[in-house]
Amino acid sequence: MAQTELAPVVRAQIDTERLTIRPVLATDVASLTAILRQPSVARWWFDYDAKRVREAFVESNDDYPFTVEFRGETVGLIKYAETQDADYRCAKLDIFLGEQAQGKGLGQEVLTGMLGYLFDDIGHHRVTIAPRLDNERAATTYERVGFRTVGVLRQFERSPDDQWHDGLLMEMVADQFTAA
Repeated sequence: MAQTELAPVVRAQIDTERLTIRPVLATDVASLTAILRQPSVARWWFDYDAKRVREAFVESNDDYPFTVEFRGETVGLIKYAETQDADYRCAKLDIFLGEQAQGKGLGQEVLTGMLGYLFDDIGHHRVTIAPRLDNERAATTYERVGFRTVGVLRQFERSPDDQWHDGLLMEMVADQFTAA
């Protein structure tokens, strides 16, 4: 089997019609922490204080976090992790948007921008995303962009009350994105 290399990872800025999606900076910590404390975000992204935000999104080398800006204001974050093996070309996404950005189609826009980057610029073959099973609003947004449900991840995530919650595994392959 012929092996092809993935494009080098370049943490580029992605511009969409209304958004700037750029690598997270240390100066984003306060804004991202404030967003993560909003009730509609904290419900899914719990226990984030400034220290955890800095460690997870500024200092970590495990994934690639990007700040989402709308009209010059930080409104959320999207991040991806990837499998480097060229035979798998796989990335996984996670995203949150603050209350001021919800209900405006910005989730679809940021996802489409990031998917274009991952498929077209980096060369991934498949991208997955796994919201909690009861996060219907997120799943609906992902379906609108073109993600398809693969299955349920049982006892996928533990919440602060020590309860396990199921996740919904969704995926998109490069051909689906190109066709859309």
